[in-house]
Amino acid sequence: MGFDGCEPQRKLVMRTLAEWGEAAAVEELIEFLDDVSPEVVKQTLRWADLLSLVSRSGNKKQDGKDYWEIDSVVGRLLESMAE
Repeated sequence: MGFDGCEPQRKLVMRTLAEWGEAAAVEELIEFLDDVSPEVVKQTLRWADLLSLVSRSGNKKQDGKDYWEIDSVVGRLLESMAE
């Protein structure tokens, strides 16, 4: 992702998605992570998608929002690292 000083924020986005336990909309993540800029949240999800760490699960709730979920193995790893 680069050397732009956002690494702790990106880790927070990934850990939050792992702890969420279900698919989350970008808007929900942005609202929940008010210390992380919306652009960093979106960039993190795009980066993680390219690496198959997360996947877009579409409009699960038919509310017009894009939902993302973390790969189950990646989620368990992130949760275990937080302990």
